[in-house]
Amino acid sequence: MVVRRRRAVLLAVEGIDGAGKSTHVAALARLLRARGFRVAVRRLYRHGAFHETACDVLRLALRRRSRRLLRLERLVRVLDTVGVWFREVEPELLRRDFVLLDRSLETHGAAARGRGIPASFAEVWLRSLPRPDATILLDLPVPAALARIRARRRPRGPDEREAILGRWRRHFLSCARRRGWTVLDARADRRANREAIARLALRSIAS
Repeated sequence: MVVRRRRAVLLAVEGIDGAGKSTHVAALARLLRARGFRVAVRRLYRHGAFHETACDVLRLALRRRSRRLLRLERLVRVLDTVGVWFREVEPELLRRDFVLLDRSLETHGAAARGRGIPASFAEVWLRSLPRPDATILLDLPVPAALARIRARRRPRGPDEREAILGRWRRHFLSCARRRGWTVLDARADRRANREAIARLALRSIAS
């Protein structure tokens, strides 16, 4: 029998591009739904038309070498995440057993550091939002990430560069040490990683 909680377990899967976040989140959602749990999946760091507009601002900032525009691009993304949180995430916390996040709030800190902006620039806007009950970091060395990104056969995004992804990875590993995240090797067997994530999710719902 599924035990209902007053608030959903909030679980995030984090990592640099190419780590397999979306694949693992989708697999976990299927497993939990098959066991009778009510599950919502949300992305805090979105794509689509908004993503393209933000990338346009970033490209302009890079062409002009403008730190002011870099900070503006970061701020726009952070404020969009705040909107997504209150429109999409917070209501689901009261209706579901699990809310799974494809990326965590820490993506904003990593992205800021990737462009040479202190992570605190993003954190000051997000500190009022609750942290996940558990976060899984799919850790992947940058060369392996770039190989996976090239295999997708699509143009690389402006942040999908060796130096920038390296800063992202260092930020995530620092967060993992400080905040007790579960770290999994993204190069390991996918089934083993999925089973480890599922065990963590089920322990969280039982606590």
